[in-house]
Amino acid sequence: MEQTIAFLKEYGLHEEDIKEELRWRHGLDEEQVRQALREYRDLHAEFRLCPNCGRPIINDRYCINCGVFIKDLARGT
Repeated sequence: MEQTIAFLKEYGLHEEDIKEELRWRHGLDEEQVRQALREYRDLHAEFRLCPNCGRPIINDRYCINCGVFIKDLARGT
């Protein structure tokens, strides 16, 4: 699925067209499409986003915006 998204982005399709293509080509529902696009963005972003507040993380341990320790979130604490 990642290859499909990369190809469609490279081909120049807009996000709505990519969503429609994922629904049709892979049989995904709306939530699965959002999740696939979110995972693609996270994998290909130059920075990580805080899972708590969604803002960019400057370092891999601590979110400057909301004060959450990222490793604690990953462990569920």
